[in-house]
Amino acid sequence: WGSDGSITVQAASVLETDAIAALTPVSLNQGEGRRPVLAVSSSIALLLWEDSLQGTLRFARWDKLGGLLDPGGVPLSVGIAPSNLAVTTTSLGFLAAWTEQPAAGTRRVRVGFWDASGNHVITHAPLTAWGELNSNPTLAAGGSHAVVVWHTPGADGGDLVQQQLDASGYPVGAPTTLTTGLGLQMIPKVYGEGSQYDLLWTHQDGGGRSLKWAVMDSVGALTPSGGYEITPPSEFAADGAVTRLGNACLVAYRVPDATDSDDLRFRSWMGPVPAAVDTALVLVAAETTGIHEEELALAGPRAWPNPFRHATRVPGHHLEVFDIRGARVRFLKGSGGFLSWDGRDERGLVVPNGVYLLRSQGFGHTVRVVKVP
Repeated sequence: WGSDGSITVQAASVLETDAIAALTPVSLNQGEGRRPVLAVSSSIALLLWEDSLQGTLRFARWDKLGGLLDPGGVPLSVGIAPSNLAVTTTSLGFLAAWTEQPAAGTRRVRVGFWDASGNHVITHAPLTAWGELNSNPTLAAGGSHAVVVWHTPGADGGDLVQQQLDASGYPVGAPTTLTTGLGLQMIPKVYGEGSQYDLLWTHQDGGGRSLKWAVMDSVGALTPSGGYEITPPSEFAADGAVTRLGNACLVAYRVPDATDSDDLRFRSWMGPVPAAVDTALVLVAAETTGIHEEELALAGPRAWPNPFRHATRVPGHHLEVFDIRGARVRFLKGSGGFLSWDGRDERGLVVPNGVYLLRSQGFGHTVRVVKVP
């Protein structure tokens, strides 16, 4: 989105880098469009964003050929000051969660349901009470089951609360508090598909700021109950994102660095609990000062290019290739300004199928996420 608040979109039915570069972006709205979020089904793409000028939530749909079905977007309730948008797909359509601020001193969590064609069906009653200042709802869904997690203030700083939902967003059971104890528990991220979820959140107290992770089951119980500390408080990690690729859990996050610039790091482990966490924190991006995003969006593997071919060409003089556990599988040097990875390891063997991270140096830092095959 632009500095004037306008949102610009572009779409392509064939995801080739050359084809995308040749497209002409289309302006979706004029005015205060902010923080768009997107979800895609087999036939419809649904985009939601904040219209801060009118204090409303807007949405628009695209068909699978990239045709815009709702020029200008469709407004929902006006004057609610929506924020903290999140959206996901279910077996029946789309679910979105957001906070609204109908009056000073109140910020409520709401969930809305869109059918499989992207038509808005219902905005459910608020999940939180009048007079509370809740924030940062996050959604995950699988089949006929979904969950929304949000931050609620408390005497000890604030905790996380979860509410189970059916596929159309109706609450199932009562909300439960996930975290208790000293310190501020905030900015949750949840990933999963119905029976088990990976929950990542930020924990802050007087000693620093760390990221915590736990497995959440379909009734809202955490394992371990207080979460597993992914980063030490002294790192002041922030902007965490979590996903699961098969049996591997991957967490990416940002670490401030006052002497250089912010670093983007990741760590991973196999299995449902981090009994064998890879303790090597692999630096995959640097020189990001001034490019800080509000949050990372790591919803799953991204192929680059798509599909993966015989080589991946990136600018730089040194190229390192890491697997999903952070182990380096290839190191390449060159002098021509560009380097290509052919999908083989140091021994010349084709690497196993999966997701790999490429980091090149030479013109600053370039990072690519690729999928093999």
